[in-house]
Amino acid sequence: MIEISSVIIENKDGHYLLQFRGNDAPSHKNQWTLFGGHIEDGESNIEAAKREMLEEIGIDFAIERFSFAGEAAFHDGNGNDIQAHLFRLSIRPEEKITLGE
Repeated sequence: MIEISSVIIENKDGHYLLQFRGNDAPSHKNQWTLFGGHIEDGESNIEAAKREMLEEIGIDFAIERFSFAGEAAFHDGNGNDIQAHLFRLSIRPEEKITLGE
């Protein structure tokens, strides 16, 4: 089973930020997805969420900003079983997002 952390990002107006993965993405080609990724060896699920936010939107959030939102298990279409750990994060107006990966 592959474990991932995903983050539901919301702004002050209740809008959600998703990423569109283009045709050249290694997985989930041409799909809208949450931000996040694989949990690395020795990393907790919340540490993975924090790292992924720094890599993907350029902000190093304090762990206390993440709230646990649930878990989901699914198959990814490539024969892999996925366990997703979901976190919620509210973006403040002064925080500027820079899309990375």
